[in-house]
Amino acid sequence: MGDLSPYFSRSEFSCGCSCGFGFEYGDVDVELLALLDRMREILGAPIYISHNGGCRCGVCNEEVGGVDNSAHSRGMAADLKVTGGWERRKMIDAAVVAGAAGIGVANGFVHVDVCDVKPRPSAWGY
Repeated sequence: MGDLSPYFSRSEFSCGCSCGFGFEYGDVDVELLALLDRMREILGAPIYISHNGGCRCGVCNEEVGGVDNSAHSRGMAADLKVTGGWERRKMIDAAVVAGAAGIGVANGFVHVDVCDVKPRPSAWGY
């Protein structure tokens, strides 16, 4: 049992630099927690957040190449560990069914968020 939701704890979301972001109640968006709990129920198996894949302070977000105003820096996103194609597909399907606003796929994790407005990297020029 988690201390934030039935399945998740603050320690899973904490910023990787030990700055404390992610440990305070309210750091992790309640809508994100609800999404992840729904996904966990759909999958019927644990979901693991990747290292520094929860809350990120500005310094850590920059170090991992995150965009300005990242959903991670607002406690509205999580990168979920996956080991291969089939597990990735099941995680994506669960995110769609659970109602994720954003889904991203990378090698080793699936990004989910609850942001209605996505930040645009300045390199896009608009």
